[in-house]
Amino acid sequence: KTGDLVLFSGIDPYSRLVKVGTNSKWSHVGLICESPQHDILTMWESSIREDTIDVEIGEHREGVRLVSFHERVKAFEGEIFIRQLQGDELTNENLRCLFDLREELRGRAYERNKFELIKASNERAFRNTVEDLSSLFCSELVAEAYQRLGLLTEEKPSNDYAPVDFSYDRMQSLQGRFYLSEEIAFSVDI
Repeated sequence: KTGDLVLFSGIDPYSRLVKVGTNSKWSHVGLICESPQHDILTMWESSIREDTIDVEIGEHREGVRLVSFHERVKAFEGEIFIRQLQGDELTNENLRCLFDLREELRGRAYERNKFELIKASNERAFRNTVEDLSSLFCSELVAEAYQRLGLLTEEKPSNDYAPVDFSYDRMQSLQGRFYLSEEIAFSVDI
């Protein structure tokens, strides 16, 4: 349902680089976003891949996009896990904030500043201190969505999150009475 996280552990060279750089199993994260305009389950993500059609524009593109969850999973090589958003229900106001953010960030490019990606994965030396939403990487998009939904505080900028930060080891409780389930393995029959 809307707010659930999808964690990816890819096997391609870029995914392996992300996993080594973040000392993590996770190379990508997306957000389930049920969309009343579409009769399919959709996932919101920012990706360098152009393997799945953005259902809002009907084209393959990189960057911030809304994709068919089923098609994205079919195109992915590696392991996929789901973390379900639990506790309270998202309110209409929460969902309106998410819709507004989707409109604000529609069509944004994948993160151009590779140093920003490196800083997000470094826990000690460098940190992102100023938020920049002109281009986004996957975990930055999810963190910003969770902040706008009131699930995460704004103490840490959204561009200071890496996919590993959404793992069970790093994130369990959220703001209010929300929390995330353990990581649940997911597979799809093609």
